[in-house]
Amino acid sequence: MITFVPFADGILKNQTLEAKASRLGLTIGTAGAVSKSNWNNELGVAGDTYRVKDTLKANGARWNGLAKAWTFSSMEALESAINAIEEAK
Repeated sequence: MITFVPFADGILKNQTLEAKASRLGLTIGTAGAVSKSNWNNELGVAGDTYRVKDTLKANGARWNGLAKAWTFSSMEALESAINAIEEAK
């Protein structure tokens, strides 16, 4: 099963990033596969993403259709994407 799980408020060390994402109508969390033995996850962004999909892709995001979220390989890539979306607004 693939799912998207939003982070609880304050779980990220960078709470400014959480606040920026929230103002942009986005939710930061994890997207991954749940199996009996483990949870394979990646950082993810969900919410009103269609309008910013090109910016997300330009910053290294990949669409995970099963989780209905854009996933990132690193926190740095996620931060870069959120900052780029905020600057373009």
